Amino acid sequence: MNFAEISLDKAGAKPLYRQLAEQIKLAVQQGKIIEGAKLPPIRRLATTLGISAITVTQAYESLAAEGVAGGQVGRGTFISTHVQPASFVPAPPAPAIQETSLSYVATGWQKELTSYLKYSRMAEVSRLAQVALARWNGPAEDFISLASGSPALELFSVSRFRHALEKAGESLENEDKNLFQYGQPLGDPATREWLTSYLTRFGFVAQPNEILLTTGSQQALDLIARVFLGPGEYMLVESPTYMAALDIFEQRGINWLPVPIGQEGLDIEQLTRLAERYHPKMLYCVPTAQSPTGLTISSERRRRLAELARRYNFLIIEDDTCNEFYYQDNPAPPALKSYDSDGRAICKKF
Repeated sequence: MNFAEISLDKAGAKPLYRQLAEQIKLAVQQGKIIEGAKLPPIRRLATTLGISAITVTQAYESLAAEGVAGGQVGRGTFISTHVQPASFVPAPPAPAIQETSLSYVATGWQKELTSYLKYSRMAEVSRLAQVALARWNGPAEDFISLASGSPALELFSVSRFRHALEKAGESLENEDKNLFQYGQPLGDPATREWLTSYLTRFGFVAQPNEILLTTGSQQALDLIARVFLGPGEYMLVESPTYMAALDIFEQRGINWLPVPIGQEGLDIEQLTRLAERYHPKMLYCVPTAQSPTGLTISSERRRRLAELARRYNFLIIEDDTCNEFYYQDNPAPPALKSYDSDGRAICKKF
């Protein structure tokens, strides 16, 4: 294959490394690149395509995470021998669906948005869910979308919510005007105090001044990325992982490196190789009821991740949002944070 023929949309919303990885994977499926073939050296391909070496590296790492290619020390990157070429069949055109806020033509100030923000993975998943619903032949109420973690409407107890509002209203009778003033930067003190005892069930103790309340999971991830990571810096992420997290990291201009997940969790050998080569500042992982695989890693694997963080001097974002969805007979292992002896793990709950 003539790699100079690869065409990348440098103004598009999809990251360049993903475009490159997808085109190489497609060429393998079409038989244009045979199994065992050596891919061009990173710097040579970067020069050929007019992109950075980091972009090519990320594309090769992505192919390795999917099992399409693999690196050999001192020799280069080769197409895996177990990948079978297949005829490429274009997907059927999607049926026309009603326009939504996810489908629009950028005008005015929208044209000035950074390319990181133009179109997210989660927006694409939502669009695909709409396409699936349009193809659904049964009653709309019987359609169950797995595109997000939204709970079923019938699970909401309106009466209990009304009761909570009534109790909150009772406190207003005391005419405490402080309730309408700006609160503490870390969040409500009483809530943080209560959380100190609640979090002990996960194997660690947190002081009230170590807890920050946010308006949601994605705001927490954005704040962490904003504080600890900068454009062009490296971090490690599970592959696959929570797509909205990847959107947030890319919006900050962060270079994330995929670490494959096996039956035991993160591939420790691959993680170690990437840590030695790129010196990442952070690892993002979902150790309990992992999104999207549902995998829960063992206590031993959590301990090893904490040791690697100390050895290679990186932080860990432990996304423990899904811990409450763990329904096995035995309780979930202690939080990865419980193995953190020097403050390297940031545990994000709920």
